[in-house]
Amino acid sequence: MSQFERLPILSLLLLSLALVACNEPEVSTLATPPRVGGEEGFVTFVVDGDTVDVAIQGEVFRVRYIGVDTPESNEPCFDEATAANAQLVAGQNVTLVRDVSDTDQFGRLLRYVYVGTVFV
Repeated sequence: MSQFERLPILSLLLLSLALVACNEPEVSTLATPPRVGGEEGFVTFVVDGDTVDVAIQGEVFRVRYIGVDTPESNEPCFDEATAANAQLVAGQNVTLVRDVSDTDQFGRLLRYVYVGTVFV
């Protein structure tokens, strides 16, 4: 095959690659769960990076965030995760939104947590 015979094939290949590159899907962003209803509470204690104690109508419940997994106490970055969570929610009024499961195997409430309009 001569150089001139390969030119149309090479051109077609480059055009195809350009079209594929232009049609790359957009980077998706994480979806915030819809805030529908929910219970109001007050964070009384930050346990770790993904668990808090919340007072609801005079009773305190341990709440585990849905969809969040932070280091445990024996793992690196535990202190940083706990401090970041405390900065977001300690002493704050929160809205707790239930999903499919009410509690986990440890009896903690499983909830999406909002501080005002901010999804934690």
